[in-house]
Amino acid sequence: MQQLWELLIFGITWASMLSLSLALFRIRTKKYIPQMLISIVLLSQITYIIQSFHLALLVTSIQPICFFLCLWLIFRFKWVYSCIMVVLAYTMALAFEIFFNWILSGFNYNDFINIYQEQYFIQGFAVSFLCFLSVFILVKFRLGFSFLSSHSSNRPMPKMILTALTIGVISLGCTSLSLYIWNKWIMASYGITFILLAVIFHLSYKKELSE
Repeated sequence: MQQLWELLIFGITWASMLSLSLALFRIRTKKYIPQMLISIVLLSQITYIIQSFHLALLVTSIQPICFFLCLWLIFRFKWVYSCIMVVLAYTMALAFEIFFNWILSGFNYNDFINIYQEQYFIQGFAVSFLCFLSVFILVKFRLGFSFLSSHSSNRPMPKMILTALTIGVISLGCTSLSLYIWNKWIMASYGITFILLAVIFHLSYKKELSE
């Protein structure tokens, strides 16, 4: 029963993150229902294995890679666009998680670390709600980028975006390590990751305007 409960939470969380990754680029979820279901099952199982074997310190390394592989191999997006979708959606979900944990901890640093490391059930519900809320806002107000599905998506990606994306992937992969190993540097690590997220959003917006 415990396993089913955990898989349910992980499934809801991944459904929200996959939906967010599509909504950010104005892609209709209805077009990818089979791919969504397959990816949710696979990603939920992977997350369960990570928790079962106490590999949480590698969560922001393993999960984004699996997330990327699902978008690339199952959804069949180009690898560079899959990477952009993962970095933007995963980092936004991470920001929601941090925001929720800070409020839950009463802005106490030690309580924040403890909640982050132990209370992943309630975090999953909070992140899912905020991701689905973001999807609703994006769809309702027709926000997001459209260059992914446009005819110009065959053009090469600007080098600045590729550079920011590479640094962003490395920074994202280090966030869980900073939480469990270098927790004195956790806020610096998150700060760098969110700055890079803002840079990628800005560069993506510039690309959107140039199309």
